[in-house]
Amino acid sequence: MNAEYSSFGSLLEDLRSLFPAALLGGSGWERLQPLANRLPACAADSRFGFEFHLSDPTPTGDFFVISSPHTGLAEFCRRLTEATAAELVGTEFTTFLDEQAHHSDSFLTRTGKGIILEYDLSRSPPGQYGVPGVFIVPSGYPEPDPVELYKDPAALVAALRSVAGWAPDVAESCHVEQACAALADCGVYVSHAGVMPGRAERAIRLVALGVDGAKVAEGLRRVQWPGDPSQAVAILSEFAGLVSPSCGLGISVTSQGVLPRLDLELTRKRTQGSPRSQPFLLDRTGWKLPIDRLVERGWCLPAKADGLREWPNLDMFFGQDGMYQVRQIINHFKVVLDRGAVYSKAYVAMDVRRTSQ
Repeated sequence: MNAEYSSFGSLLEDLRSLFPAALLGGSGWERLQPLANRLPACAADSRFGFEFHLSDPTPTGDFFVISSPHTGLAEFCRRLTEATAAELVGTEFTTFLDEQAHHSDSFLTRTGKGIILEYDLSRSPPGQYGVPGVFIVPSGYPEPDPVELYKDPAALVAALRSVAGWAPDVAESCHVEQACAALADCGVYVSHAGVMPGRAERAIRLVALGVDGAKVAEGLRRVQWPGDPSQAVAILSEFAGLVSPSCGLGISVTSQGVLPRLDLELTRKRTQGSPRSQPFLLDRTGWKLPIDRLVERGWCLPAKADGLREWPNLDMFFGQDGMYQVRQIINHFKVVLDRGAVYSKAYVAMDVRRTSQ
């Protein structure tokens, strides 16, 4: 992104008209702008996006951005003073980035992974934000990487502890390793993992994508998820034929074992012969039926559904330094099952690129 924009926030102001008011407006902008104004314009060099809680009438959302080593945003973070880093990304994160960038045998280099930062803005008072969550993800997203996280859970846990500033915990390590192995035994492979150091509860989030729906119940039993697997299967059956037959499976692991919260990630159904990247292409029609079903089940407010239907878009705008193309997409929906309660979230993204047309 050209340096003509003084900050990421100044760019977002130019894009504000593209945001449906039901998704992000009013108090949502009040929460987002203080953070966005402190981030550099190069934060938009990679995909960024938002997590919307679909049962919350407030037009606000959490914010995520890619900050893998060697990106402009990563370099910006590494140059922060200790005091500024502590407020914006956490001092442990800047130290982690520096180590990963300068060592050829670092965890991210060996595994070919990237990083996503996630800010819990919807949980924070306007104008305030805590240390972001850090997720280690495939850097070639959406294409899979050759080295998967489940193959070296000990190194994965060490990396996550380092970025969160957590002390070692033998029980925690054992439970993560057992969960990765148990899932792999039934053909479910962890590909993403993260921590939320700004939250009170310490937990490691493990996510497997491309999971055959028929393997979900077995996988949950193998990791000793403290819930009823039939409830997860019932939720997936609600979307049969409306979304991709494979899903994402997310669990949270602590030193005590697997927590009751379960995340089921749903992606748009691909048409026959479509490329692997098809779930990330602009297609309002493809998301209509899943959104309708979320509303029917009471897991999405009608106003939020209207906003989501408006979100997929391809637009042009004349910025401070030229013409830009903006692509707005829906990555996936997440249906969360936690101690019997069911609610949903939507994960949307924006790609902003300079163009000569």
